Amino acid sequence: MTPSESASAAALAAMRVRADQGTLLYAGDFIANMQKLPSNPIGRIVPERDPVALSRTIQELADDPELRSRLGRNAAEKYRSMFDCETIAGNMLELYRELVSRPRSA
Repeated sequence: MTPSESASAAALAAMRVRADQGTLLYAGDFIANMQKLPSNPIGRIVPERDPVALSRTIQELADDPELRSRLGRNAAEKYRSMFDCETIAGNMLELYRELVSRPRSA
C-alpha cells in the first residue's frame, strides 16, 4: 500500500467513525483524498500549506453548527452507501456473476 493509499484508507475509516459521531474529518489535499472526498456535500478540501485557507475553513465550520452536522450526516451516508461490508460484498457478488456468465475464450 502506498502512502497515499494508506492515508486514504485511514481517511475512509475516520469518515465512518467521525461521521457517525456527527463530527468532521480533516483530510489533506492530496490526489487520493481529493478523489474520495469531494468538496461540498461531505466536507471541505483545503489546499496543503495554505494556513489562510485552513483558517477560513475552520472558522466557517466553527460558526455554523448546522453545516457541521449536515456534512457529518452526509459523510456517514456516503460511507454507508459505498464502503460498508454489505455494499462491498454485493458489488463483488455482482462482479463474480458477470464474470462467470461471460463465454470463455479458447
